[in-house]
Amino acid sequence: MPHIEMLETQPIKAPRRRAARKKIVKSLETALIVTDDSLVSDRDQKRFSLLVEDAHDIENQIEALKKLVDQHRIVFAQTINPLTKRQEEIKRNMVIWLNQRMLQGKLAPRVQRMLGEIITHMAYDYAIAGDEKMREIHDLHSEVPLADLERIQMEEAQAFYDEMMKEEAENPEDFDSLEDMIQARFDQMHQKAQEKAKAEQSKSSKRQKLQDAEQTKQILDKAGLALRHIYRQLARQLHPDREPDAVIRQQKNELMSQANIAYGRQDVVALLRLQAEFTKTAGKSGTLESTGASLHTFGAQSTQGLIELLQIRIKALHREQRDAELHAVAEFVLPSSRALTTERLNQHLESIKLRHQLRIRDLKGEFVQIQNDSGLSKWLKEQALFA
Repeated sequence: MPHIEMLETQPIKAPRRRAARKKIVKSLETALIVTDDSLVSDRDQKRFSLLVEDAHDIENQIEALKKLVDQHRIVFAQTINPLTKRQEEIKRNMVIWLNQRMLQGKLAPRVQRMLGEIITHMAYDYAIAGDEKMREIHDLHSEVPLADLERIQMEEAQAFYDEMMKEEAENPEDFDSLEDMIQARFDQMHQKAQEKAKAEQSKSSKRQKLQDAEQTKQILDKAGLALRHIYRQLARQLHPDREPDAVIRQQKNELMSQANIAYGRQDVVALLRLQAEFTKTAGKSGTLESTGASLHTFGAQSTQGLIELLQIRIKALHREQRDAELHAVAEFVLPSSRALTTERLNQHLESIKLRHQLRIRDLKGEFVQIQNDSGLSKWLKEQALFA
């Protein structure tokens, strides 16, 4: 029960009794000290609003990051892919020209040997990628045909796998390529690792999972009333059968579908965002932090549950944001010490573009150089230095 502290009053004379009674009642109203735990404090209300705002900001940052990466992926492909293709075309043409020069003969034995090794090396990557012309050139100058090399590599990979797993697997001849066999072995090793991890799961980890599940259940129990209130309020606003306009009815259907998903995930931020979106669409004023965010009708227990749900959601958003950044760093081979920005991505793109342009220039110069025997001999010596 609420605890009430009353002001001390002095006896009132009869002629002034009615006016004095009103004054005492007014004083009592201002002197109430409420200690009922069912009421929500302004501090909790402010904390809730700040957490909603934080979650909203992180979601916006994630959305902006994904949009930035998607846009950069298109620019990256349009800029770098043609340069890479041009670079590979020049290298492939060099292999073809060197092969033709080799077949013409009239080269010193030492030059023939060095040239044959370089042709084999340059043709190899194209050959294993399925370029039949390069496979033919490779096998013409290599002591071991590419098919035999692939078979040897598969046998070596099989032996390595058998040694690691201490057991025999399928015959290498059951696979069409080394890549297929490696992928199959990786899948088997991954499966065994998962089985081993599952088998070695300790009682303490199981107990921890049970504790986490119980904690989550308690949070949901506390927040359930408030979540249901927000969801039902949104459901009433979005009920499509009450909307005569077909276009608006379709919009409400889509929002209601999103609300059902958000409620199923216990995502209070998504529910408030949908409510704010509907309020804005309806021509009313509303923000994510204010629309439906008043907690005084829920009680302290529900408020605490909502706050804990928001904290869980914010942690998950931070992980999602970090994962998105790491994927972008890996995709574009970026240094990971700085935040992703348009300026940083563009600077990195320009540096890669410049490296490709310089490499194309160098390849063109080398192609011109090898057109005569003296230049070819000098080029071979230069290749030997970097081998």
